[in-house]
Amino acid sequence: MVINYCKIFFKILWLKMYAKLKIICGNQKFPKFRKGVYINWESKSREIIDDNGIVNYFNEVKDIKKVKFIATLSINKNYFSDQKEKLQIRIKLAFQYRALSINERMRLSYEELTYKKILGANKDNKNVISNLVLIRKSSYGIDINWYSSDEGCLKGNYVIRGDYDKKVYLTAEFIGGGHAKRKQFDFVVKAESKKTKRVLIMVPHGDDEIFMSYSVIRKAVLKNYQVYVCFFCNCDTKGIDNAIQRHKESLQALGYLGVRKNRIFCLGYSTKWRNTHIYNSSNKLFTSINGDVHTYGSKYIMDWHSFRTGSPAPYMRESVVDDICEVITTVFPDIIFVNDFDKHIDHIAYSLFFEEAMGICLKKNMHYTPLVLKGFVYSTAAYGRPDFFTTVLPYTHKPSHKSKYYPIKYKTELENPSLCWNDRVRFKTDKELLNKEIHANPAINALLMYHRMFRNIPCFIKKDTVFWRRRTDNLLMNAKIKTSSGNASFLNDFKLTDVKKLETEPYKFNAGEWMPDESDTKKEIKIMFHKKVTIRRLRFYRNRGESYVTEISLDFNNKVEMCKLFYKDEAYKDIEICLNLIDMLTINIIGRKGKRAGFTEIEAYIK
Repeated sequence: MVINYCKIFFKILWLKMYAKLKIICGNQKFPKFRKGVYINWESKSREIIDDNGIVNYFNEVKDIKKVKFIATLSINKNYFSDQKEKLQIRIKLAFQYRALSINERMRLSYEELTYKKILGANKDNKNVISNLVLIRKSSYGIDINWYSSDEGCLKGNYVIRGDYDKKVYLTAEFIGGGHAKRKQFDFVVKAESKKTKRVLIMVPHGDDEIFMSYSVIRKAVLKNYQVYVCFFCNCDTKGIDNAIQRHKESLQALGYLGVRKNRIFCLGYSTKWRNTHIYNSSNKLFTSINGDVHTYGSKYIMDWHSFRTGSPAPYMRESVVDDICEVITTVFPDIIFVNDFDKHIDHIAYSLFFEEAMGICLKKNMHYTPLVLKGFVYSTAAYGRPDFFTTVLPYTHKPSHKSKYYPIKYKTELENPSLCWNDRVRFKTDKELLNKEIHANPAINALLMYHRMFRNIPCFIKKDTVFWRRRTDNLLMNAKIKTSSGNASFLNDFKLTDVKKLETEPYKFNAGEWMPDESDTKKEIKIMFHKKVTIRRLRFYRNRGESYVTEISLDFNNKVEMCKLFYKDEAYKDIEICLNLIDMLTINIIGRKGKRAGFTEIEAYIK
């Protein structure tokens, strides 16, 4: 608490100096966050300037020399909580004010508009790959109209990349006091290669894609990859208008980073359901909290099913899986980034939906083996340690059960019980995304286009972003599996775990497991391949709970080999083995600890 009071005290001194030196003569971007302290502004001179720093130029005010504000400084100790005002202090500030003539405002508006102001996330005007930021009104209240020399390439602030580089001229026309003044800018819109890799980002809600994958989106765009983003559901907990607003913000944020508008999809499912979540029941029509029974979109993003077929999909579990399959097989991405298990029920549900759909896609497309990387939105990003503004920015911290920001409520190492921290795949964050000057950082600017997310800025940027690979080259995916008892389909469905019913946290991962019957004396798994295969590695994922398999036998080509398996806390076990040109493999459970022990998935790889 003493440290927090010290932070507040030094920010008060800084604000008083800021107010003393600042002369207001145009619209202002008042600082809203500084080194762990949030600052809320309230104008006491609304006839001149409002809370957001927008000057009212319609009022002829000449005699006033000062404008007054109340700045509220607060520290939110728990970034996962909406209770922001844990510690709050209000101070009065007075700024010098100078009224400007229309000629001064025209001159200052002309000087203010530079390449830096309108380039957005583009590095320079000769390499334009993402949307521009074209302001329609200057900081001095002057209207600005924009004209493009080629609207097929640059229309408004939208960049439309073609098959070759193209030079385009943009003209800004300043209008005020019955006069007009023009300023011209030239840009080179870079071509997009058609033979490049395709990257698909899949997350539940708009803003999750920034938290989870801001770094890889930026890397992919700069490498000229085709980047697609798919949102599983509308953010309509507070009503349909809120969902439409989130669609608009998503287009702005992703367009700013360089993702094309026609590559942004939304499945259009609801965020909140009456009675129970859509994941929990098959062959049943669900109703959203707003009374909807089918997918919907907006003028910004059409729902996927309407986009593909002309009509919405019914709110049914089967529709969700079909739509995810359709997105994957339409895009056929080389790399897929998708969210894993977070605290939010939608994050759990759609992570499981994705694995179910991915398993179907892999079975139907035998030679399709994309790189699938799953990552957390909350524990390693949105609600990680708030240390972006520290002197030395760290790498992503391992989530902790004792974290005061986002404690993990499970006994397992990570929220997904099948993952291990040491298996993470790390992507180094580019230098431009580590810029602590907020308005010069592309990732932060993209996040700020989602207006409610200012408080998460200190949390989500680290020196790396981390994911976990799910291999798609499993030789068992298209093998025929028979078991002496239990549900054999769980062993090669791509799902590492499941839930019987998705309700409230902590979620119980107690389904999707192959368990032999207690009366089964064989406890046998027989795997038949459609052609002879060579296997160098077998991977077994253990069931949840206290019981587990300790030893198995492998029967192949008239040979039997005994293998030790799990210890108590292992999520999976790899067995290095040399199986040459086999068409059948039989696995028997020889030893186990506890009564009910089995596997959630078995995978076999050539290397």
